[in-house]
Amino acid sequence: AEALALLEPAIAKLPTVSTEKHDEQLSRLNNLWGLSLKGVKRYEEALAAFERAAKAGEDYAVLNICDVLLETMKEPKRALERAEAMREGYLTPYERTWSAIYIAMASLDLGDPARAEKELRDVVERYAIKDAKMVATAREKIEEYVKEGRAGKAAAETYLAWLAPKSYAD
Repeated sequence: AEALALLEPAIAKLPTVSTEKHDEQLSRLNNLWGLSLKGVKRYEEALAAFERAAKAGEDYAVLNICDVLLETMKEPKRALERAEAMREGYLTPYERTWSAIYIAMASLDLGDPARAEKELRDVVERYAIKDAKMVATAREKIEEYVKEGRAGKAAAETYLAWLAPKSYAD
């Protein structure tokens, strides 16, 4: 609520037409606005702010959209579509890992454990040694998924046997 009060005057002054010069500022401000709206449970408005941020070039805004759709609004189909769509461009390891996590969890919710496993195995293959934090992050989210008792819990439990960072000794 405090962030909303601080951001509201800035949002009111945003230009209605985006220029290349302002795109980075607009994207970040809209992403922060979306996070603030999410924090006060105004989810539809948060999604709209994240969409504006994504359109202006804020890559993390799409991850925020996936989070709201999947974790808060419980709309795995929409979350899956957004996570898949973000794969069309260049992704950092962080973005690639989180898109895989959202695709995996949405796939589990929708009854497609094979797709979920494929996504998570890709994270292990890409990052198990060179960027183990990405694998640890994926594991934490799957552990949370299991703990919450979500629809694909049984399948997700089996992933924990192999969803772990590795060393060169492994």
